Amino acid sequence: MFEQLSTFPGYDQVLTGAKKLFGRIIQTGPVPKHVAIIMDGNRRYARNHKMEIREGHNIGFETMASVLELLFEAGVECATVYAFSIENFKRSAYEVEALMDMARSRLCQIRQHGELCEKYGVRLRVVGNRKLLPVDVQQIVQETEEMTKNNSRAVLYMCFPYTARDDMTQSIRNVVAESLINPEFEISESAFNHFLYTPPLDLLIRTSGTYRLSDFLLWQSVSPKCSVVFSDRLWPEFSPLHMAKILLNWSFNTYWYGHGNGFVVSAPGDSARAQKSPVRAPDSTEDDYSDSSSDAAVDVAVEEEDTFTSDEDPIKGRLYEKCCDLMKGADIKFRRSNRLDIALSTNLPVAIIFLPAADIPIFVGEGNCDLGITGLDQIQEADMLDSVEDLLDLEFGNCKLQVQIPAEGEYNSVDQLVGKKIVSSFTKLTTDYFQGIENVKSASEVTTKVKYVGGSVEASCALGVADAIVDLVESGETMKAAGLKAIDTILETSAHLISSKTPKHPELVKKIHQRFEGIMAANAYVVCTYNAPRSILKSVLPVTPGRRSATISVLERKSEEEEEWVAVSAMVPRKRIGDVMDELKKLGASDILVFELANCRV
Repeated sequence: MFEQLSTFPGYDQVLTGAKKLFGRIIQTGPVPKHVAIIMDGNRRYARNHKMEIREGHNIGFETMASVLELLFEAGVECATVYAFSIENFKRSAYEVEALMDMARSRLCQIRQHGELCEKYGVRLRVVGNRKLLPVDVQQIVQETEEMTKNNSRAVLYMCFPYTARDDMTQSIRNVVAESLINPEFEISESAFNHFLYTPPLDLLIRTSGTYRLSDFLLWQSVSPKCSVVFSDRLWPEFSPLHMAKILLNWSFNTYWYGHGNGFVVSAPGDSARAQKSPVRAPDSTEDDYSDSSSDAAVDVAVEEEDTFTSDEDPIKGRLYEKCCDLMKGADIKFRRSNRLDIALSTNLPVAIIFLPAADIPIFVGEGNCDLGITGLDQIQEADMLDSVEDLLDLEFGNCKLQVQIPAEGEYNSVDQLVGKKIVSSFTKLTTDYFQGIENVKSASEVTTKVKYVGGSVEASCALGVADAIVDLVESGETMKAAGLKAIDTILETSAHLISSKTPKHPELVKKIHQRFEGIMAANAYVVCTYNAPRSILKSVLPVTPGRRSATISVLERKSEEEEEWVAVSAMVPRKRIGDVMDELKKLGASDILVFELANCRV
């Protein structure tokens, strides 16, 4: 599309104006101080368009100039581009010479004209192992740097030739040399950072659908504040508009969540493959300016602005799917990566943390999370019932915590289990229960031996590990299959919405609580409307009383002699709607309609 647009008259003027406009828009929010780009895809672009490799690199250079102009318009203070890897010297002599010729030509252009550097006050610094460059290129580099040395508005680092390994090696050499000269010099991380070619990163972008860093700024990119974005576009196809989208996304996430990643995404407008696989397919070929066999992974720690917990592991959690459905119905939008236990809402300042159910009451009770969804059994097992606010019974995940014994065993009552071996994953509730059975004052006096088992509790009796078990039962089929039967119920449990007693964001807690109440009401009720003569109102209103009361509207009469009719509308429990409609019809109502509730506030 952009190639076609570029053929229109006045395109360059429009593009320049657009970059200025986007630059001003981006400056209204947070702006990354240091942006680095791996400009990958020039050779593939050339092959796809049946042109010389040299021409692909030339077009890539023009793209670089255009994108850099947007960065400096937006207020970026430091930009770094991967122009040439030390590993690129292994390429064909023809291509290496072509790249050196292009470097000579472009650096001479900057030296002779330098409009971009002069306009934005950009100082050019060519970093890397410059001794590997031809002597004449070294001279041109030195002269170009000299020409821009007084510019102080921004810095453009051109990595040429460069690898992160070489960068870190030279930094270590300098640190060691300094420590030998100065006995008081402290070898530290900050000292190591000082001698690196470039400062820490805020945003790193790689094009062409390659999901690795190729030995580029490996140390700088592990900064906790660094965001990494992979774009599927080949570098010559990467326009200032694509860069503007990435900058706006970074700015939005930084403003709302305090970190440029915000949530795990690929570049706006690109495919989601970046979320699935960080490693490129083995049969693919590298064709950027920079090439290396080194891979690097960046771990991003997201500091959430507000915390909200869901329930359990996605495979084992009995409440997980219901929790996700509930949040979807409450319009809490989020995207979760398969490998992360945290997801950030895209429309609310909320972080959803996926934890084992047993941990949630502790996180909420100790004030680490504002809200949580977990079972009542987990709240009581963690002894957190007095430490949290039990806001709402969500009425799903219904189970019973029961004492189960072998169906053909020697025991028939709970009293016979006193002093015996009991296995459970709910050791506190089990101990408290037998404390009551034994009628002793403290749990330490209980003679019944309660042992913890995390999974497959129902197999414990058959294996001789226990005389009885205490476990959650939904339908009871699993216990029957294991040859067990229930003799007592300790607790009936379901999922509950809980909050901290001192939430950091009480207004947001209240909002989410109201949304959940609305979703539950919408699931439990339907709206029933019907017409009825006013004379039978006293009979039909008790059938449809509504949550508070029914809504009654007078219908227009066709004549004065006609009996007055009214329209009645009321919320009716979903499970009773069939009987309600039959009763209304029997009493003389007509035009009975039922409407689903997508959502509501009650």
